Amino acid sequence: PLVVADLTIMDQELLARLRRSGGPREWGAWESDISRTMELLAYRKDPEGEILLARLMADPSANVKRWAIYQWGQLGHYSPEGAQAALGQLGEDWPLNVYVADALVQMGPVAASDIVVALDSPDRDARIAAAYALGEMGPEVADVAVPGLLKQLAREPLDDPELIVNTLVEMDVRTDEVFDAFYDARVRSGGYSVHVMPKLFGEDWRERVPVDATADE
Repeated sequence: PLVVADLTIMDQELLARLRRSGGPREWGAWESDISRTMELLAYRKDPEGEILLARLMADPSANVKRWAIYQWGQLGHYSPEGAQAALGQLGEDWPLNVYVADALVQMGPVAASDIVVALDSPDRDARIAAAYALGEMGPEVADVAVPGLLKQLAREPLDDPELIVNTLVEMDVRTDEVFDAFYDARVRSGGYSVHVMPKLFGEDWRERVPVDATADE
């Protein structure tokens, strides 16, 4: 057996592949060694790999952390524990946030509920990454995602309202509730980019604006 990050790997086929890659007894630097291990675990599509990858997401090395998240996405084996381990890395490191978002997108709609929780993160970059991931998932997750996205449009101060509306565009959500929430956010922010309105509501979107507010348009 091979012990990596306190996980004992017993699978004989995987161990054989690891030995052919250089042999665990001959490995050198930690980062290069473990990156190869993670790649092989993802290649094998073995649920055992998720346990190791989830642990390595919290590794002190930024390279190991990012590669673990990336390979978890490649593994494609969703579990709430794996999703929480990935989401737990969201924060001020924007490149890492992108790795997390892309990996969650690889998991598909099953991960949407976990991502929606991240919309309430105290960290602005984490919230933006979560909104981006939901947008990449598209209409399939609209029922789960829209309430959380509308809540973001009511936030003070606003994070990135154009990202939120573009996410809603990707989900093809055109309800009156969405229009009212987005228009209200636009007014509160001082009238940011009007060009996003036609994307979601059509060229005649001004006809939906309250009469007492049309003078501002």
